[in-house]
Amino acid sequence: MKKVILLLLILISFNATIAQGDYNTYSNLEIDFLLNSQVSLIGSGTLNELTAKVFLEPQNDDMQEVIFSEESSTPDSEIFSNGGLRFVWDVQTTNYQFSTSRKIKTTNVLFKVPEIDFPYPELSSEYQGYMQSEETIDITPEIISKTSEIIQSEDNAYLTVHKIGNWIHSNIEYDLNTLTEKASQKSSWVLENEYGVCDEITSLFISMVRSVGIPARFISGMAYTNSNDDFGNHGWAEVYYPGYGWVPYDVTYGQLGWIDPTHIALQKSKDVESSIIYEWQASGELSLDTSGEISTVSSISNLGNIIPPVFETSIVTLENNVAPGSYVPVQIKIKNPYNAYLSDNIIITKAPGQLESNQKIIPLKPLEEKEIFWIFHIPEDVQPNYLYTTSVEFMDLYGSKKSTTISFAVGNEFISLEEAEEMVDALSIEEEDTYSNQIFLNCNPKKPYFYEFEKVKIDCMVRTFNNEMNGLSLCLGETCEIFDMSPNSEREFTFEFDSDKNTVRAVLKNSEIEVKRNIIMGIIEKPKIEISKIEITEVNYDEEIEIPITISSQTPLKEVVLTLNRFNPVEFQELVGSKSFTFSVNSKYLNSEKMEMELEYQDEYGNVYTQNHSQNLIVNNLPWYWKFINLFRS
Repeated sequence: MKKVILLLLILISFNATIAQGDYNTYSNLEIDFLLNSQVSLIGSGTLNELTAKVFLEPQNDDMQEVIFSEESSTPDSEIFSNGGLRFVWDVQTTNYQFSTSRKIKTTNVLFKVPEIDFPYPELSSEYQGYMQSEETIDITPEIISKTSEIIQSEDNAYLTVHKIGNWIHSNIEYDLNTLTEKASQKSSWVLENEYGVCDEITSLFISMVRSVGIPARFISGMAYTNSNDDFGNHGWAEVYYPGYGWVPYDVTYGQLGWIDPTHIALQKSKDVESSIIYEWQASGELSLDTSGEISTVSSISNLGNIIPPVFETSIVTLENNVAPGSYVPVQIKIKNPYNAYLSDNIIITKAPGQLESNQKIIPLKPLEEKEIFWIFHIPEDVQPNYLYTTSVEFMDLYGSKKSTTISFAVGNEFISLEEAEEMVDALSIEEEDTYSNQIFLNCNPKKPYFYEFEKVKIDCMVRTFNNEMNGLSLCLGETCEIFDMSPNSEREFTFEFDSDKNTVRAVLKNSEIEVKRNIIMGIIEKPKIEISKIEITEVNYDEEIEIPITISSQTPLKEVVLTLNRFNPVEFQELVGSKSFTFSVNSKYLNSEKMEMELEYQDEYGNVYTQNHSQNLIVNNLPWYWKFINLFRS
């Protein structure tokens, strides 16, 4: 019988939950929407006329189109659609039921907001009503003070609104408290108590945005959430940008400047308002019982095409092959390909121990490439003589999904939390002292790694837009280039220098602007092959066994030869990433107290390296003569 020896122990990391996102990457959806409600007459008297005004009525806009509509009522009524949907009865009975059915095509719209200064100039009267304090969406001194604290000296409208939305998403807890689930609380109450449901969180967002002179309105509707795999009643906001238009913000979902296509807008208003209003004309003591609930149901009937990811993204670990219990910083890059303001939500979906939230909402300036960081805690409770791996995976709102792996084992270098934080601090880009949308800088290493014995090579590209730029200097470390640039031009530079550090900062500046970019180079002392430990401590003599082995390298290698004890070697012409293979042997040839592996390989320049690996092994029931043979071998 063959014994299979497990060679690689994989650490399965947890999966983080995502509030919603199953339909984010579809170009459009077709959604069936049904509303049902009823009202009853109570008391005595004669009814002349009863009217139900329904305000939960989807309208066509840039994000949705009503492609089918139907209404019904019991008893029959006259139905009017001008000025809102109205059911009118002139017949008297006990119960009145009415329903609306709609098929809505929603579109996944990317809102590319241009450069807009803040504060706004005076706006027309059309927008003045969306900047006022209301009954629920109130504006108090406390709201004004907190908003001023959040936005500080920001002079860009998009970034101002983003700061407000991000602060609320991070600091106001979504909580279906019994006090607030049935009755919508004022914005000032939500700020004071620091929790609320979706409509209350949205109300606070609108109050804060209005408090600094930016128009915003409340949207009542429905949206899908995979917390219960269904549609539910929902509230979000729209913010007005002069010269561009209204842009959606769903602070509860962390969607700032964009909403997923499961959102159906049913009512747009200045304040949180009633969904249905009843009016009646009667004589006697007749009144209405409106306690019957409004039932709304939505379901997806058709899916559009999958859209490609909006942003270019990447992920890299700043340390690898670490000791158990280490703290490993991970860098995620995201690049905005548009000459407009956008935002994204980076969500960690798989990772070892996290020290902070698994989500970060990122505003992106035109053509900006941004770096964000997380630090993860590697498990401590591991056994010696094993190689462990764990993975870090993220996704964004628009379907980009990337991952990387971290290897750890007893005997590797330990990275403390303080050291990890220092690495992140060294790479974090400060806000530019003077930022201009008239110039763009992008720098990338020619390859993902460099050996210590070779020169680092970095390619940089500088692009101008409408303005002439004179007296520019571009420096990588101590190496600099001085130059001028005409409007709408592009220049490329290649920097070569020696370095034993993994990062270098590029600084582009003149007397008016300063742009900084951190570049990760991946400096490697020499190529190294990782051999996963063999999960075996003893075998019986003269037994057929299989030994699966996995080897891996961060750099491409060639002419790889692995020899296990005195068996025939395994050879690979090249090793890129990892390779797995199996030794099938009889244990009578594993008679020593160690399993010895020898590796020989070359780097891309033809330099030859050797590497040895050993593991203790007990072979039971050895014949008596093998003990003498091993004695003489030692």
